[in-house]
Amino acid sequence: MAIEHVVVVVMENLTFDALYGSDPHLVPVRLAPCCPVVGRLCDNGHRAALAGVGGPGCRCAVPASAAGWFRQFAETATLLTHCFSAVRGPSLPNHLMLMCADSPFVTNAPLSAIPSLTSVFDRLDRRALPWKAYSGRTDGGPALLPQLRGRPEIQAWSALFEDARTGRLPALAWVIPPFALSGHPPMPWPWAAAFLSHVLDAIRRGPQWLSTLTVVVFDDWGGYYDHLWPPIVEFWEDGTPFRDGFRVPAWIFSAHTAPGPEPVPCTGLSLLKLVEEILDLEPLTFRDAEAPSLRGLIRSAPRDVLPLPLVPWPPAWIVRTWDTLAQVAGEFGI
Repeated sequence: MAIEHVVVVVMENLTFDALYGSDPHLVPVRLAPCCPVVGRLCDNGHRAALAGVGGPGCRCAVPASAAGWFRQFAETATLLTHCFSAVRGPSLPNHLMLMCADSPFVTNAPLSAIPSLTSVFDRLDRRALPWKAYSGRTDGGPALLPQLRGRPEIQAWSALFEDARTGRLPALAWVIPPFALSGHPPMPWPWAAAFLSHVLDAIRRGPQWLSTLTVVVFDDWGGYYDHLWPPIVEFWEDGTPFRDGFRVPAWIFSAHTAPGPEPVPCTGLSLLKLVEEILDLEPLTFRDAEAPSLRGLIRSAPRDVLPLPLVPWPPAWIVRTWDTLAQVAGEFGI
């Protein structure tokens, strides 16, 4: 069965080492356990990225007890062990690169400063292919782009569960979790696992499962250490490295890919390119056109995929409270 639906889930602010550093089979460098609030002290800005660590105490790993679900996920999904974020900097330019293969910024900027960049969603509109953004935030995904704000395709993140259950997933579904469930420090890491476990379970149990491929990626490095230094493929206007960013956790969850670690080199732009290749869309810029392809990981014969363990949801009132505080405080990408 051909893949007709792609789901992209964008989490927040971790390197590969920070998530899997407690597993010596995946990360050969011994890293101390992270304190849950250390991420508030980690600077994920462009200048910090040039130095390779975002502050004291940021050379650490999510404790094994909190990373347990992600280890199991790596045994069920394809774990991309050499996937680098697109931009050597924070969230905004990386989100833009994932959607547009372009960014006029190397740092975060206010929404009012973002121009109307041509995006993968515009390409879908041109082809009359359906898309939706299931978003828990107003400052992520297609809502960042002025020409797409207010579109009816941008819906509440919870709408994904009903669409997955009833077989109404569009050609491209772009999923942005609410702040509290995104993995962004200082949110508890099990809350991110709760979000992913329920989203992926809904997709796997839905009638479109065999024709769906789901990509899960962390947007940027979050200021955390990673022992693999990113390659330089493009410089910013001041002569500093612009691309690639630091290595981030990324997975492909599908009946049409093999489970376990996969060392193929890729970037966030490779994930955009995979969407374009599956849905037969033209590249947006030279960046996604030249990005390493992941198409070779897809096979025609489906495999059985066992259910992932479901992590309990945190209390809804806590999620709502944190999301309100995050919006008011302008926490995007910090």
